[in-house]
Amino acid sequence: MKSIAGILSLAVFLMLPDPSRAAEPIVAGYREDARPFVHLSDPDGLVFSGFIAEFCNKALELADYEVTRVPVDAVSRWQKLDDLKVDMLCDTTSVTKDRAGKRLFLPIIFLSGVSYAYSAKAEQVFIDQYPPSATSKVAAESLPDTAKLGRAPYCAGQPDSLQPSLPADRTPLLRVGVLNETTGEDAVRSSEALELFRLRREEVICIESLVGNYAEGVEQLCRGDIAFFFGDRDMLQTYLDEHLQKDEDCDAILSGKFYSYEPYALIVRPDRVDLALALQSAIFTMFANGDSDRLFDKHFPNRSKSDLLKALFRINSIGRVD
Repeated sequence: MKSIAGILSLAVFLMLPDPSRAAEPIVAGYREDARPFVHLSDPDGLVFSGFIAEFCNKALELADYEVTRVPVDAVSRWQKLDDLKVDMLCDTTSVTKDRAGKRLFLPIIFLSGVSYAYSAKAEQVFIDQYPPSATSKVAAESLPDTAKLGRAPYCAGQPDSLQPSLPADRTPLLRVGVLNETTGEDAVRSSEALELFRLRREEVICIESLVGNYAEGVEQLCRGDIAFFFGDRDMLQTYLDEHLQKDEDCDAILSGKFYSYEPYALIVRPDRVDLALALQSAIFTMFANGDSDRLFDKHFPNRSKSDLLKALFRINSIGRVD
């Protein structure tokens, strides 16, 4: 046993960065509005807090990089990374096949999932007005008088290229909030979501409303501007809990249903393989030495890890000796 423990300890040591290498400057994009994972807590000092923010900070420290931090949001993060304005993202970025084919994803560090919050009052109004037995013809005929308020709608049953240009002064059939360029968009247009909204694929009913961030989406939900808000369940819970503390009239409820598993990972631009390799070693070191567990306990004090998250933390603990 001692020899095995010695070998594993050596493996952890070998994963540490070379102390003789001088610290190299990089630019990292940190999400500014994704509590409890990463958010801009001090705009003047560009200080970012949260589980992923501190995880990223520690990994970069272990890898010996000097970091300039810049804020990004759900949309600007991709443009800044692809335009080489940032070297990496410290964000709630879900690994997908399409994304992984264009950028360098590091080991998965957290698992969450897309869910939704909903307004019981707003949903009931829709059910009363358009019951499940309504035909697609009725729904289609109703569309001109119930067109979507605001921005770029998506319509169930229509490809993106056929999205109609709808008047801005109309009331929607059903408004469902989601952040642009997130995996929540896929969930909103899934067959499971259409069933939730009591729609059929052939029905032409605009159901999607793009919101800027989680705080804005929760506010729209509580005002009744949207009936559903789709997003990462951990973030939905955080922002909804905060809003409910100051808005006693809000009737929003958080669903326990998941529409997907979202594996979060730090991401590096494709020409920085050196940075990716150094951070990969640092990440495995953090799981092995318990840093990841300590950060989880700090940022999720009232929550236990799911079985999947426990397995992920254990799998990533390369070289750990209990």
